[in-house]
Amino acid sequence: VLNTEDPNWQWPSFFSGGMLGAYILMYSVYFYTFINGFEGLFGFLVNMTGICLLIFLASGFVSFVISKFFVNKLYERLKND
Repeated sequence: VLNTEDPNWQWPSFFSGGMLGAYILMYSVYFYTFINGFEGLFGFLVNMTGICLLIFLASGFVSFVISKFFVNKLYERLKND
């Protein structure tokens, strides 16, 4: 993404880190239906969706901050050369 000098590189960085929350949600639904069937699935989905949304935002934020730090250091080195 940086090779094409895309100014919107932040969004792929955020979403690639945030996909952890989507993966946890999909796996938890699979695991819940495997153990309990479809009984009580709606209540479980409401709770897990909220939890996974928070995980999505937290891991996306961490991924963005690390990427921003890396890009700033990279351009700082290039600017000095």
